[in-house]
Formats: sequence, structure tokens, C-alpha cells
Amino acid sequence: MWLLGHTALAYLVIKLTNRSTKIKLEGRIIAMIFIFANILDATHVGYLRMWGHNPLGTLLFTAFWIFFFGFFRLVERKHYALLLMASMLHVVGDLLFSGYHLFVPFNYDRLTVYTWNSYEDLIAESLLVMFFLAVFILSNDQMEYRKFLLREKKRFLRRFSRHKILKPEHFVFEALVLYLLFALVQFLINLAVNYHELLDGVWYVWLFTILFIAFLYYTIFPLFRKA
Repeated sequence: MWLLGHTALAYLVIKLTNRSTKIKLEGRIIAMIFIFANILDATHVGYLRMWGHNPLGTLLFTAFWIFFFGFFRLVERKHYALLLMASMLHVVGDLLFSGYHLFVPFNYDRLTVYTWNSYEDLIAESLLVMFFLAVFILSNDQMEYRKFLLREKKRFLRRFSRHKILKPEHFVFEALVLYLLFALVQFLINLAVNYHELLDGVWYVWLFTILFIAFLYYTIFPLFRKA
């Protein structure tokens, strides 16, 4: 599953289930959900991928980062379950459309229902992103996310001018910038991988690519606006 599919799946499920807990999804937490929906792919490098994409590795890696952000008081304990859920939904996405090593150490095979970037994958992710954009834009979440992004950018640039950027209060913003760069890289990968299909006018590849652009517009473009 692509980054935007993981993001959309985690956001939509958490948004739906959060109605019962009524935890406010402020801008910082929305950004953290985006990050944790894809945090397992920080290990997406060759053989290392398997050690983040198996049950024990997933739990340990996710727990480490939850407690890391919690130690610096960047998230509260009431948010731990939301971030854990975001990471676990990454597993669901990979089992459906990419591959997950479910039975390590007894079996190291990668299990999946459909292959990555297949017709089924691109259609499913396109639908998820359409729902994501609708909910994100029509709810107050887009504005909360934008306010957080602009506020943290302003604070970061102020610190950067003083050569003091490695401060705990900037860790969420810096992680989000890495996430957004990864999203942009994945968009370029999409253009490269699906180059021939785009030239041939394959409709579902064009739909996915257009939705990818819309996703980038609402997640990255606010970073370049004035506070």
C-alpha cells in the first residue's frame, strides 16, 4: 500500500472510532496519526523491512516511538492508543496490498491478498483517499492541521536562525516534514512505475495519480503558506 493509502485508512478508522472516546483531534495529533500510519516504513530498506513488518517488530518499533514522543511530552497518554491503532492499521494495509511477515520467526514468507500497485490496490486506495479528502476538508481537521503546520514552521524557522533546531518541541514538526518528503518521493515513484500506463491512458492509474496530487496539495501545500 502506498503512503497516502496508509494515511487515509488510519485517519478514517480513527476518526470513526474516536466518536465514542471524543478525544479532540487537534493539529498535532492529526499530524502524529499521519506519521504513525507510515512509521513502520522507516525500516523499508531491503532486508531490514522484514524486522519492522512482523508482529513483534511492529509492536516494539511502534512502542519505542510512542514512548519517545511521550517522554518529551509531545503526546499525552490518552493519545497512545490512537497512535498504536494508526500503526496497526498499517499492518492491515500491507496484508491486503503489499505484504507482511505474519509468522516470523516460524515462517519468513511475505503474506498478502493483492500485489502492490495492482488494479485492486489502486482502486481501493483511490476510494480511501476520496473519502479521506472529503472528511478532512469538510471537517475542522484541515484547519487544525494547517494551523499546527504554520505555527510549528514559524517556531522552527525562528530556532533555525539561531542554530538551535534540535529541540524536543520540534520533533513532531521535523518528523512530519520527513513524512511529507517521503510522500513527495512516493509521488515521483508513482510517475516512474506507472509511466507506461499513464501514457496509455489507463483510467484507474490516472485517477490514483490525480488523487495523489490532491492529497499532496492538502498535506504539503500549507507548509508554503504564510502564517
